[in-house]
Amino acid sequence: DYLEKRSGLKLKYKVKNGVITITGSKKDKNFTGTANKEFAKVVKEAAGASETAKWNVGRDIANCLVDDTVTAKANKTTANIDMDDIDAINKDAPELAEALTAHVLIEGLRYSQGSPSDVGEWPKLGFDDINSGAHLNGLAVEARVMSNSTNKNEGKIAEHRDKDWSKGVWNVIFTSVQYDVSVKGSATNPNSVIVDKVTKTTPTRAPQWPPGN
Repeated sequence: DYLEKRSGLKLKYKVKNGVITITGSKKDKNFTGTANKEFAKVVKEAAGASETAKWNVGRDIANCLVDDTVTAKANKTTANIDMDDIDAINKDAPELAEALTAHVLIEGLRYSQGSPSDVGEWPKLGFDDINSGAHLNGLAVEARVMSNSTNKNEGKIAEHRDKDWSKGVWNVIFTSVQYDVSVKGSATNPNSVIVDKVTKTTPTRAPQWPPGN
């Protein structure tokens, strides 16, 4: 299981009609790897949230690039997480896969806890405040997870630019590093796009909110 392998935690689950609910966690005594501490914090919080947040976990999901949490919130449906995309990113940039997964977990959890919108009362409130919006909460967590990976201060938030399937590339920007995520159409699902490869580069500027050009 991806979350267990990357966090060093042993998780408890419930699965019903394809919906996975994390119901608890404990430290895996047999874990021998090195876990990202910030990532492990996020997984532990999601696991300890009294079954608040739920996800559909699948592969090659239509209209879903990594996740569709914002759309699911608007449609009042359970969010999807596409493990094909996570696995593809993990192959080229495991640190980015961790950061994005942490974003998805916190974003889904905050929506379930009553976050008012995609973007709420920022800048009146800080990026981590639930009333600033679940997406901003996710971007803040994403930056902390990446900071733990790079051992550098990656800023207060990450920036997602051009998460537009038609453009063929999605830029994920941190203070010291940028990832260009190339996407392509799925060979098996005409309504799906998948991650093709990830290119690591030097950012031309610091992350911005709202996203810049």
